[in-house]
Amino acid sequence: MGSACVPASVEPDQNFVIEVREACGLCSTQPQCTATLLDGEVHVDLHSQLCNDGSIICDTNLCLQRVVRCTLPSLPLGDWSLVLPGNQTRLIRVRNGGLSSCRLP
Repeated sequence: MGSACVPASVEPDQNFVIEVREACGLCSTQPQCTATLLDGEVHVDLHSQLCNDGSIICDTNLCLQRVVRCTLPSLPLGDWSLVLPGNQTRLIRVRNGGLSSCRLP
């Protein structure tokens, strides 16, 4: 994972959407994102299928940096750890009046 948008605060008790950008993807299918709440932390995982059977033609010299939208579970008020691929950790602040989504520039 290259980067992710994390808003200053998110609205409580509703799903919210962040965008995640690949650091440098390989020849693969479009990445998919899953997010799960585990032991009080939100864990985000990007997964895709590598293209090694020749069925998809792609330039293996390209550094793909595709953006994936990821729906995170609803959370009650408070501060939560967001664990991103590569063990990057960010803080999610859940507050009234927070956002429901964010976008990468």
